[in-house]
Amino acid sequence: MEIQYKDRIPVEDYLRLRASVGWMEMAREQAENAVNRCFTSVCAYDGDKVIGMIRLLWNLDNSAYISDVIVD
Repeated sequence: MEIQYKDRIPVEDYLRLRASVGWMEMAREQAENAVNRCFTSVCAYDGDKVIGMIRLLWNLDNSAYISDVIVD
């Protein structure tokens, strides 16, 4: 197994990963906003399969927090 890390998780992979761990369903538009409006995200792939991700929110001042950590 060779893990590769990529910035910005594609919406389809985000939705698939959420479903794989039993998180509540999210509308595609909401998922697009979650992925595209976060400060950054990093996802881990085993080949073509997404196996984990982290999403960071930041107000560009004094507050930042990790919003999602998902590992399949």
